[in-house]
Amino acid sequence: MAAVVPKSGARLSAAELSAALRERLASYKVPRAFVFAAEEEIPRTDTGKVKLDALADFIARRLAEGKPSS
Repeated sequence: MAAVVPKSGARLSAAELSAALRERLASYKVPRAFVFAAEEEIPRTDTGKVKLDALADFIARRLAEGKPSS
């Protein structure tokens, strides 16, 4: 699973992202699911670092809601 924050105006599907990663990474390193999110949705600390535990919960919650990709 991976959280993806696309650049403003970028149009990218999970299938396109997966295909591009398969060309560059070993197959076991390519995430099985992608969650597309806005920058402000990513949980961060007061200093701006990503909260990894909270990010894992965020991804799991989005996948459970049926919103894995767009």
